[in-house]
Amino acid sequence: MSGGSAPEIPGFQPLHIRGGGDLGIWIEARQVRLDRKVLLKVLPASETHLEEEFSREVRCMVELDGTGVLRVIDEGRAGSARYVALDEAGGKRLSPGDLDEAEARSLVLDMYRLFRKSASKGWLPGQIPVESIRSLPGGVFAVTELGRIQKNSTPSDGQKKLIESLRRWGRHLEIYDVISPMIEELRSASGADGRWPENWDRASGAVDSPAHKVGPFNYLLMSFIVLALALGVWWSSTNDMTRETPEEGFSHSNSGSTGETRESERGEDSRSKTPLDSEDLLVGEVDSRDVDSDIELVQPTSEEETLTLYTWSEQEKKRELNLLRWLEQRSEFLEVLTGSGAGLAEAVQMLEELERDPDHLLSLEKDHEIHALIMALKYQYQLHEGEILRGAREYVASDDHQQATQLLRQGIAQLGSSDLLQESLDHVESLLQQKEEVAGLLDEGFLRVLRNCLANPLNVDLTISVPGIENFSALLERQTAFLAEVEEVLHVHSKIVSMLSMLESDRGYVSLGMGLEKSLEVRVDELDSTGMRVTRRGRRDSEKLEWNQLSAETRKRLFRDADPTGFAENPDRWQQLSVLWDGESGWLSHSDLTSFQVIPEVLDRFVLRRKIEDLEKARNLEAVGDRSSLQLWVSQMVEKFPVEIWSPEEKFQLEKWWSLQLGDRGLENWDIFGGAEMTGWAKADSFREIELSWSDGEKILLDWIPGDESQVRLLGRSEVVLSGSARLNSPLEFVDALEVSIVGAVTMRERPNLNIVLWLDRAPLLFGAGIRPQGRSSFTSSGETVLLPAHGIMPLEGLEIRDSKKGEDPLPFPLPVMSPRLNPGNVIQMVASDSREGAKLSLNGREILDYSAKKAERSGGVGIETFGSSVVIRSISLKGRWDEASWNQFLLKKASSALWMDK
Repeated sequence: MSGGSAPEIPGFQPLHIRGGGDLGIWIEARQVRLDRKVLLKVLPASETHLEEEFSREVRCMVELDGTGVLRVIDEGRAGSARYVALDEAGGKRLSPGDLDEAEARSLVLDMYRLFRKSASKGWLPGQIPVESIRSLPGGVFAVTELGRIQKNSTPSDGQKKLIESLRRWGRHLEIYDVISPMIEELRSASGADGRWPENWDRASGAVDSPAHKVGPFNYLLMSFIVLALALGVWWSSTNDMTRETPEEGFSHSNSGSTGETRESERGEDSRSKTPLDSEDLLVGEVDSRDVDSDIELVQPTSEEETLTLYTWSEQEKKRELNLLRWLEQRSEFLEVLTGSGAGLAEAVQMLEELERDPDHLLSLEKDHEIHALIMALKYQYQLHEGEILRGAREYVASDDHQQATQLLRQGIAQLGSSDLLQESLDHVESLLQQKEEVAGLLDEGFLRVLRNCLANPLNVDLTISVPGIENFSALLERQTAFLAEVEEVLHVHSKIVSMLSMLESDRGYVSLGMGLEKSLEVRVDELDSTGMRVTRRGRRDSEKLEWNQLSAETRKRLFRDADPTGFAENPDRWQQLSVLWDGESGWLSHSDLTSFQVIPEVLDRFVLRRKIEDLEKARNLEAVGDRSSLQLWVSQMVEKFPVEIWSPEEKFQLEKWWSLQLGDRGLENWDIFGGAEMTGWAKADSFREIELSWSDGEKILLDWIPGDESQVRLLGRSEVVLSGSARLNSPLEFVDALEVSIVGAVTMRERPNLNIVLWLDRAPLLFGAGIRPQGRSSFTSSGETVLLPAHGIMPLEGLEIRDSKKGEDPLPFPLPVMSPRLNPGNVIQMVASDSREGAKLSLNGREILDYSAKKAERSGGVGIETFGSSVVIRSISLKGRWDEASWNQFLLKKASSALWMDK
């Protein structure tokens, strides 16, 4: 019943789902047999854990028998779901403002009767929603559900639950002000003596009276019946007195006999009681005191006769019910009989169970009808079964066991299982499993033949022995076609080899074209399975020519010269040489393979197996740590197979394997830092630690790139002159910790600017050995005037130096120092470093600044800044860290470019 769909419940046609209750789901439905609307409450199969509470609610509603609840007309199970059908009797759901004062009080009295009767039977209703209340014709109110009922409750519990429910209902229906006095009276009565209000019992009727309220017409009818009974009693008494004489009557009244006493008592009862007041008489019973003694009473039959009459009556009723049920079912069975075959087996089973049912009571004519219908259904089942079996045999005959299996399974699902269908399905499935095994063995035979062809095409065993293949015509056809295709290739190859062998013995020359080169005049010296060894005309040394080196025109000419008749019959057969001569590299991309039927499929499997074997060898090399051999093996695999054969995941794995060797060797053979000497390379935690040095000007120019409007030139061979900015051309950003050392000299006394910038492009930090922007000779920091040149550490964006005397904030970096002074031409060594411990600046081995404040981010590049002044740089050294993940990603990109660039 997922997705809002209604379940299939026999005898009921769901119309639409109204919603969920406390237990189950409400469905408006039509009872098919009586053609009337009912209200179904269904407990879905997914809520079987609530089945006991659902059954308890149904039992309680049955015992209440319409007292404040809808009457139960059916109950049962549909699969794993439970359901109960209720007669809604044209009831309407209440909305706020629907009830006037009289109707509101009537609602309270009807619900009072419901809870009073429930309490008398030990039931306590659960949370009854206000949406459950229905207004029935005649001014009666009832509920559609009782919620999760509690057993063994006390009357006090029922009163409390009723008070709680009335308050909740009253607020929702906007009648609380009207019924609040009744709620208070009910609460007071409950609190005083624990009893239900007695005046309410009289107003609402007896606890066990019918559920429906007595309307004005019913009061009039009851009054008429009481008046008629009273007149009847009066008329009977008058007749009796008329027949008797006064003396007889007087004598009877004074007599002490038993008969006289009974007559006197009867007269007294007639005067003091009416039939409605008598509590010891049941409707339909006759008391012996009201029977004339002169009338002979009819004696009841014997106990056996009474039982026989009762049994006969019950059997007739059961026979009538069975007949009605059969008339409903017969049309359904006839639809199955005339349908497509669905449900035949189930229909036969149901009818046979009906025949065996001990409660099965129908007329002899109907029994014959059922038996005839059973035979007709069985016959129809056999017809459909035979059609399915014939279709399955046809599929098996055409070697399509998959379709046969599918047809038989569909037939069993449609008709129901039978011995014939199940045996046929088992047989076909067994054949299908055997076919898969035979096909696997056949593929192994194909691959063996193909390996032999490649190893020694002049001596190939074409025998393929596969037990059981004779049972499968399609596999036999594939085997025959494959061997025929292989024989064609071997025939063309053998003809050419025979012709070249004759040239070998004759020591003659032949013209061979090699790729795009012109034809070469060569003498064949030796032949083998992979090609030939030849000597070019005019040369002494021989050389090896592989078969795949020969051009297409040469292959065609060789085939024509070797087999003129075969060439005339089919001039395109020379293209089939690609199977043997082009090897694995040409199999998947060679267009000449389109003329074959089976060989391309075998080659695909062959290449796939070779690829799997090669990948396994690579894994073994990785496991033993032979990374040098692993890199070479990966290169060979990429060269051997076309790029289309590799999946994205396999490509990534090959790149990873290939980069392992170079990753461990550091920067060797990588096209980066061409002028640097790598003096240190190590792995620490999640970093790669690197140490580089540039020892002269020519090497510095290779890796340090000048910025816009900057100038850099070589001074001699060992030094460079820089004016402006330059940055290291690094493939990766440095992270975490970085140290840069520069050996050089300033050239201008008034602007001795030699500065190192760390973490370029992120949050750059400037290390200055003579900070002097143009137009400034001094500045003030924290009230002190500092003459330039000076040394300092500051964020690069703070280069616009602020002046506290002018009301600007103090400089956000350590106070610049004045010494040591920088003199033009004097060689200096400046070292700048930044790490988690802080930033430091030193000149000529002397630490002049230590900045302990932490910076948020440490990542970026490295640069040199002179603010337009000229400086001389002799050497640079660097110690830094690269993130391990970034380094591996860089290696993979390099590997991808190296492996697939030409593919």
